[in-house]
Amino acid sequence: MSRLDRALEILGLKPNASLKEVKQAYRKLAKIWHPDRFIDNPEKQKQAEEKFKIIAEAYEQLQKYYSTNPNATFTSEIYTQKNDAKTYYNEGAKLAESERYREAIEAFTLAIRLDPDYIQAYQYRGFILSKLGYEHRADADFQKAAELKLQQHTKSYYSPKSKQQLWRCKQTLKGHAKTVSCVAFKPKGQIFVSGSYDNNIKLWQLSTGKLLGNLRDKNRIRCIAISSDGRYIVSGSSDKTIKLWNAKTKQLIRIFGDLFSRHKDEVISVAITRNKKNIISGSADKTVKIWQLDTGKLLDTLTGFSAEVSSLAIREDGKVFVTGGLEKQLRIRNIIDGKVRRSLRGNSSVLCVAFSPDGNLLATGGFDRAIGLWDLKTGTKILTLEGHIDRVASVAFTQDGKTIVSGSWDKTIKLWKINTGEQICTLEGHKDKVLSVAISPDGNNIISSSADKTIKIWQKSI
Repeated sequence: MSRLDRALEILGLKPNASLKEVKQAYRKLAKIWHPDRFIDNPEKQKQAEEKFKIIAEAYEQLQKYYSTNPNATFTSEIYTQKNDAKTYYNEGAKLAESERYREAIEAFTLAIRLDPDYIQAYQYRGFILSKLGYEHRADADFQKAAELKLQQHTKSYYSPKSKQQLWRCKQTLKGHAKTVSCVAFKPKGQIFVSGSYDNNIKLWQLSTGKLLGNLRDKNRIRCIAISSDGRYIVSGSSDKTIKLWNAKTKQLIRIFGDLFSRHKDEVISVAITRNKKNIISGSADKTVKIWQLDTGKLLDTLTGFSAEVSSLAIREDGKVFVTGGLEKQLRIRNIIDGKVRRSLRGNSSVLCVAFSPDGNLLATGGFDRAIGLWDLKTGTKILTLEGHIDRVASVAFTQDGKTIVSGSWDKTIKLWKINTGEQICTLEGHKDKVLSVAISPDGNNIISSSADKTIKIWQKSI
């Protein structure tokens, strides 16, 4: 399709429109979308500015054409059939690859107008809008794409077993007074730990839901990790520090970093190496730090991130770790020297990462509402798991490496078959964002934490 055809479509005109009709259409749309009409609504004004610019560019193209061809009329066909939405989509993709982003947005918009269920067009347009800084509009497109995907999954996978019958909510724990930001199992799976914005870290018995102990911080807890032997709990908090706790005595062992070496902003991701030699922390200050666990010494500070580092994971062999954050880049590094082994580029900002038990796969989740599954030997994405309708905040593998558990801002937990990408079931019950999930070593229990201030214990049906 030519740019002139697209300009006519933007102004809502037919191929044989006259110059007079072009001017009338422009004036009408300009009045509707002029930014000055939305002075009291900054968000709407921003949207109007973008729309007004597209309308003005279309009008200029048509006016220029008529000025050089005064007797011309358009005879090329404007696509009006639903099947032709693909033509617009393909053109949009080509424009995007050439970094002609605003024209690409126009093309995707026309594809959506012809086919309101065009998932890929919503998603691609959302990515471009996000790239240009129009986050609210991008979120709306991602949300619509996710809703359409969910409808498809419901049609494809609906059966009596696709609901919560496979799992049941055994217990809801209400011991925290604020958002429960993180949960983790101790190695044997009989005890789990939770961290909250109420400044507390709590230890719970899985079988009964009984509170076993409480660790009191002075600031809200953003992230926690447990050592491979269950002796230590490490927490990151809003006071920019990392703390090491004795899980048995419930006492604080040490605080990592002094005024000069600690993070400059909230610590939002933390992990412990399996040999208990090192702690790795990620922060909103756009850095990653590697610490010596037994002395608290800072070994290295990694910079070069363009946004906060929201997620960390260490591979089972303890040799490499991965970082993900509000940039689209994933970096896999050596623990010993911090050097990048491999860099992966996703489609959106990353909120969570997890290695498979054998270390060959990497799962990611984030702003695009999907879970990406990466083959670390080749560095390619081999699977995209789609079904959540809001951001994916947490992912975890079962010990056998066959299933992924995900928690989302859409208030649900989902289980997925890795070999097929099939959605096994959806667990519903939280009243606000699910922020963290963990699965027990035997695969029979899931714990989830939420902004609704609760923890839920989910048990597999026998």
